[in-house]
Amino acid sequence: MKRGLLTFALIILSVSASAIIIQPPKIEINFQPNQESYCTFSALNNADSSKEFTLEARGYLNQSIVLEDNILLEPQKWTDISCKILPISEIPPGTHESSIVMIESQGSSGVVGAVGGVELKIYTYFPYPGKYIDGNIIVDNSEINKQIPVSVKVINRGREVINNLEAEISIKSNNEEVAKLKIPSTSLNLLEEKTLTTYWQTSDPGEYSADARVYFDQNHINFEKKFKVGAPIIEIQDILSDELKQDTISKVEVKLKSFWNAPIENTYVELLIKKDSEYISQSKSSQTTFGPWEEKIIEVYFDTTDYEPKIYPGKVIVYYEGKQAEKEVMLEVTKPKLNLITISLIIIIVLLISLLIFSLIKKKHEKK
Repeated sequence: MKRGLLTFALIILSVSASAIIIQPPKIEINFQPNQESYCTFSALNNADSSKEFTLEARGYLNQSIVLEDNILLEPQKWTDISCKILPISEIPPGTHESSIVMIESQGSSGVVGAVGGVELKIYTYFPYPGKYIDGNIIVDNSEINKQIPVSVKVINRGREVINNLEAEISIKSNNEEVAKLKIPSTSLNLLEEKTLTTYWQTSDPGEYSADARVYFDQNHINFEKKFKVGAPIIEIQDILSDELKQDTISKVEVKLKSFWNAPIENTYVELLIKKDSEYISQSKSSQTTFGPWEEKIIEVYFDTTDYEPKIYPGKVIVYYEGKQAEKEVMLEVTKPKLNLITISLIIIIVLLISLLIFSLIKKKHEKK
């Protein structure tokens, strides 16, 4: 019976949660010392009846957030709700998280409890002493032979105006600089936000990083973003094989990587072995699809029947979208080795035969 009541209560809470929508889902406030701050959000009651809620502040500034005592939400109607953050002289600089939770009142649904999914997050940014900026670098994955934007987004989160702000951006591949970009000087008022953009001409496909150093009035800060420049290319990165024994069908693994930002379909691999001055096709893999920047290992097979033990030159070819790439490989065919069990059996058989022969000879001598 108790389990049934608990299940019924959870169902009621779930229905209540899905009936309430809050917009926006979060609020960001640039908080200033000794100043009041305000916020407003809206709640929609999707239910067919009115619901009453109390509001509760939680988190870092829960003692400083002032809310209305009770809110009545009419059915199928948006209601604006306001909140106030009292003046605070000093708190640690940076970002602080608080929240406002709507709690359904007794009698509204017959159950008391926090309504899941209607919590409003409040992020307050308290300024740093002196001069300080926050930000990030913006650069998206792209294609070769295109001019792409590289941006630095900055916001003044200090307590002083920044008079001179400029940036240098180093584009790197495999930790080597391939380009250096500059963003000209600008200023930044209190709480001002700017997006500063320059451009870079892409060339070779690969994985890159954009390392930005932002200078501001004898200070600096670094931002980094990794990105990829793609081309419709599949590269053979490695060819791996176990010991290729004579008169067996042996597996050869081909490691491939796509350098494209979109899927590449109908891709397959062929293994060819050179014998008597002629390349002979050994096997072809089944067709597969590569996702963007995906790496895969494709298996092909080498039938070593009629191949003498020695090293054979070969090549692997990958076919995709009307193109192909190939890589040479040297594969060694070896004689099958006798394992320990086989050797032991041979020794036992030899000993048994020897004992049998010895026994026959002994009997023959005894008869004489």
